[in-house]
Amino acid sequence: GAGFMLFNRYLSDLAPQWFGQPINMPWFDFPATQLLGIRSFPAGLINQIFAALLLPLILLFLWFLLYILLRRDWLAALAAALLIAVGASLAHKSLAAIPFALITGFLLVFVIYRYGLLALISTFAFNHLTVFFPLTSDFTAWYAADFVLALIISIALAVFGFYTSLAGQPLFGGAIPDE
Repeated sequence: GAGFMLFNRYLSDLAPQWFGQPINMPWFDFPATQLLGIRSFPAGLINQIFAALLLPLILLFLWFLLYILLRRDWLAALAAALLIAVGASLAHKSLAAIPFALITGFLLVFVIYRYGLLALISTFAFNHLTVFFPLTSDFTAWYAADFVLALIISIALAVFGFYTSLAGQPLFGGAIPDE
């Protein structure tokens, strides 16, 4: 999720500035309900959870369709990554963002190919929580409560994932003596 955010959101938007062009404006539509404050958080969270479920399923369907057409797993993965990269690069106005769109496409296909659908859903959920509930270090800002709740949910999901990945084993696996 962090790598997806880094390449798809931050570096691809900053890349034009490195070549003397104006910075890209965000391409997504920021929901106006966020302006209502903390009371709109549950509705926004549910919308982002549905989006985080739907987009990976669309990617899996696309990959499966390409696999049926191309009959090679690696060729279908390459084609899916290139299609994602084309879609991501169309969202940017500068050619400097194309390498980051390619990295994003290959990163998403790598995650679903290597780790599976649940990992890709987690990637999108983490990304959506940071996109639609903006990051801030000013906790007096009017949107800081939404950010803090999204951050708590993200950290809780990460801790739960780490805990379940241990499958009941001790945290350090006996590396620390009992005394």
